Amino acid sequence: MRAYILNYEFILMNVIITGTGFGFPDGTGSTSRVMAFAKCILNNDGFVNVFCLKPTENHGTDGRNIKLKGVYDGIPFEYTCGKRIIANTRIGAFYLYLKGLFRSYIAIISINKKKPVDAIILWYGEEILNFIFFFILTRLIGAVLILEKSEYPFVYSKRTITKKIMIIFYEKISLKYVDGVIVITEYLKKYYEKHLGKNGRILKMPIIVDVGLFYSKKPKNRFVKKKIIYCGNLDHNSEIIDLLMAFKIISKDYPDWILEIIGPITDVRMMKIYNTLLFTNDLQKRVLFVGQVSRSEIPERLSTADIMVLPRTLGKFSTAGFPTKPREYLATGIPVIVTKTGEIGEYLKDKESAYLVMPNEKKEFSRVLREVISNYSDAIKVGKNGRAVAIREFDLKVQSKRLLNYISEFYK
Repeated sequence: MRAYILNYEFILMNVIITGTGFGFPDGTGSTSRVMAFAKCILNNDGFVNVFCLKPTENHGTDGRNIKLKGVYDGIPFEYTCGKRIIANTRIGAFYLYLKGLFRSYIAIISINKKKPVDAIILWYGEEILNFIFFFILTRLIGAVLILEKSEYPFVYSKRTITKKIMIIFYEKISLKYVDGVIVITEYLKKYYEKHLGKNGRILKMPIIVDVGLFYSKKPKNRFVKKKIIYCGNLDHNSEIIDLLMAFKIISKDYPDWILEIIGPITDVRMMKIYNTLLFTNDLQKRVLFVGQVSRSEIPERLSTADIMVLPRTLGKFSTAGFPTKPREYLATGIPVIVTKTGEIGEYLKDKESAYLVMPNEKKEFSRVLREVISNYSDAIKVGKNGRAVAIREFDLKVQSKRLLNYISEFYK
């Protein structure tokens, strides 16, 4: 049965979420958004499957995403490539990618026979083979093809001849034939409005969070040091370095505060640079690099914070995109300090629902850190207001209805 609306209730929506560049169930921002979309569908009695087309783990991440297939928090998932560890050679990597496509085809055809698939939501649809494969597949099974875009396309790529060809194909062909695109910011919406075909539909969906999951009523242990927490991707090296330098500036004045940094790093050389900075600035006992933690541990980890921070550098990636981590920060009700990039200022007000800092200003970041620590009773009020914003703007219950309504409109 196709998706339809009966008395404003969504019935039997069946959606496939697939693509490359995200692990499951643990990963970075893309994984968080995949998880959020899947929960939007499940929470409205729909059906969803997540397929990872490529391996996502390096040899150094042996403890992450161990299962190739399973169910996480009610979400069925599978690494259709049959491997979780990235191949050592290009030929090996391409073979696994083709295997992932082929096995996803078999799986989706099988699912479609039991319950017709309404939509395939594709991550990284700018990859030519990704798009062609799923465009043909959706036409075969009568589903719609929707691209998810929370970053500017090819923003991290060097402009080689190959990339230029991919950009031309993406803008002149792929986007003319795709059914829809889900974007995270107005900046991206304007980009896709210029390139989509006349029947293409755009949905702007901000960050999404299960607000109740990240709120803890447990009293904090005041016999331990007070904690500033950063949680994100440590490969964003300039942001981590700026954070370390900002903390260094205020560290001697607040000896009872520590900085905890949570997240994965793939570039071992950068970890050596971070450690050198710690020893050079006598911060080795004040800064803790936790590394990657499982998704199930994140809520409890964040609940131990007294302040949460997210510095970002200025660039097209931060202007066009929207970081996923503030959704979890804000949901805790703990004071948040975040760089004002992209549309962050559209949702959050400085000293009202968060503390906003202009990008590339580590001295200013440290000044705001000092202000928050020195006036912590005021900061607690700001944290509560930030949680109210998360409930109003980003809550799963609010955004799930918009997502399912968007998909159902293709069948009206």
